[in-house]
Amino acid sequence: MRLIKWFTQQLVFGVLISSSMVSASSVSAQQVSIDSQKYNDSVAIDQAVSAKKAMTWIINTSVYTNVYNGGKTYVQVRYDEQTNPYSGDTSISEARSLLCIRKSPELESNPISYLTQSAITPGGASKNSWSGGEVFAIPNVVGSSLLYEADADKKCEQAGQSRYNLSGFKMAEFHDGSDPNAGWGFWAQSNDPNLNSPGIRYWVKINDQNANPW
Repeated sequence: MRLIKWFTQQLVFGVLISSSMVSASSVSAQQVSIDSQKYNDSVAIDQAVSAKKAMTWIINTSVYTNVYNGGKTYVQVRYDEQTNPYSGDTSISEARSLLCIRKSPELESNPISYLTQSAITPGGASKNSWSGGEVFAIPNVVGSSLLYEADADKKCEQAGQSRYNLSGFKMAEFHDGSDPNAGWGFWAQSNDPNLNSPGIRYWVKINDQNANPW
């Protein structure tokens, strides 16, 4: 009887051990599956960020890059052959300068009208008109850090207050010219010496196309 009882105990113990091992193996497999899914999700997010593009502009360095009038500097910001306002032209995983603008009543009147002539595009847009504002840039902004339009505007506002002690700055927008149907470029006042640097591209938002960093 004792021998039978001992064998019964060993059998039960063996079943418990086997069950515990199966359970542990199942949990381990589930954890591997979860970790694998997390990795795949992370890769998918990284790939999506790399694939996503946003629109960039330039400071026009070929025509009136800087026009001095009463000690003030004016710049023309605009598209070029690389610019894509419909689906973006630059990966948001890259860093570019963030173009900021502040429009104000004192800048509503165009002080360089004798030099700025807007033109009508084949699509009917008025490009290169006076913006009624002033611009500056925040260098080395990674596009994917601009999660929402409000994030970009907040960066401009904070930098504008810090640099110039002025409020009202926001991310520059494709249609910021003052003419009806403005687009593709505009003129603005600027006190930012960095805007004189050639070869720099600037993040600019657009309110009616999917070419923004967010």
